[in-house]
Amino acid sequence: MKRAQYLFVLMILAGSVICLAANPAVGKWNCVSDDGHGAIRHWTLVIDETKGKLAGAITGLEEGESMPLINPKFDGNLLSFKTFVNPTCTIAFTMKVDGKKLDGKFECPEVSGTLTGIKKSAASVPGQSSYK
Repeated sequence: MKRAQYLFVLMILAGSVICLAANPAVGKWNCVSDDGHGAIRHWTLVIDETKGKLAGAITGLEEGESMPLINPKFDGNLLSFKTFVNPTCTIAFTMKVDGKKLDGKFECPEVSGTLTGIKKSAASVPGQSSYK
């Protein structure tokens, strides 16, 4: 009986460690950006993690368009990445992740502004990218 109780407690602890280790930036985020000049855009940010490496894309800006994230990083509670809009324009994003909320900014030579986001769903199945 004690062995069964010990195994049960061990399983609970292992599950807790796995939950705590989950990257809070991973998932699908409904985002809104504002350039401060009337251009308010709604889009989706998708972030996956495989073997500790982040990947993802921005979708929903234009019909059928997907812009892959370049060098996404999550450190502490700060998420940062870049993406190409066109061959001459790279936008840098920096945002704070607070539970199921994002708050941050974007900038490139042509435009800059603020953004917010709400987590739509949790992470996808490990090793399977949901942004293809």
